Amino acid sequence: MTIRINKAHFPVKSLGYGQRVGVGLQGCPIRCSGCISTDTWADDPEREMPIEMLLEWCRDITNGIFDGVTITGGEPFHQPKALCALLEGLRHLRLAISKPFDIICYSGFELEYLESQFPAILSLIDAIIPGPFLENRPKVDSLCGSDNQNVFILSSLGKERYGNEASREAQAHQMQVSSDSEGIWFVGIPNRGDMVKVESLCAGKGLNMGEVSWGK
Repeated sequence: MTIRINKAHFPVKSLGYGQRVGVGLQGCPIRCSGCISTDTWADDPEREMPIEMLLEWCRDITNGIFDGVTITGGEPFHQPKALCALLEGLRHLRLAISKPFDIICYSGFELEYLESQFPAILSLIDAIIPGPFLENRPKVDSLCGSDNQNVFILSSLGKERYGNEASREAQAHQMQVSSDSEGIWFVGIPNRGDMVKVESLCAGKGLNMGEVSWGK
């Protein structure tokens, strides 16, 4: 089975506990106003890759030593069969290595919808952060983009690592910067206005950022 991938990073330190694998899926029907990842919206068939190849990459890039996987988008539940297969593969990987890792998943759908439509998928996740991003609402939690979103715990490991906001704040890191042959990537959840400040600072140094994923 294949899955549409926008990008994957390791190590990610800004989207959960410890050093993590970050997987951004491609394709989103929700398309929240103010989204900083508009490059993930299109259903791009050129982004298809075998799930087993992605799992092999996770094993190889980490040497089997990492603290968690964070799945973002795009909208992960826009590919429910592929998402389920990826999660099942990650659960098998977790059984094969000595150090446990947790799985966090983001979704723009509300929790009630996910519970009614995808209970089997939720059973494979340790914590879910559902709900659309609302740009007119403040960010109050280090793992959430706006205050309508909350971290919902789905397992004992999830409770241990994300059971209260104080523990999540203690894990909080600033935005990370990564690069590849396609460009420069910011990994994490910015505060309001952060990306505009980045553009302004770059412009002040004579650097034109060109096309950006958070729009203009």
